[in-house]
Amino acid sequence: MVRDWELLQILNQLSSVSGFGSESSPVAAEQGLVRGVIQEAKRSIEENITIFDLPFRKPQVDLFACLWPR
Repeated sequence: MVRDWELLQILNQLSSVSGFGSESSPVAAEQGLVRGVIQEAKRSIEENITIFDLPFRKPQVDLFACLWPR
């Protein structure tokens, strides 16, 4: 798991790589596979959310984005 600012640093590094984004978009991943991985990740986070020691009474896990490798 990475913090939001760490993800931004990683994405900024990727955008400066020669040829990044120059090829056409790859074929989308199989939806069932992606959906299953997202559900498993969400379940794992919900089961282990107490280790983050968040200052909320009832933290909620929401999906904002999914970055999937080629």
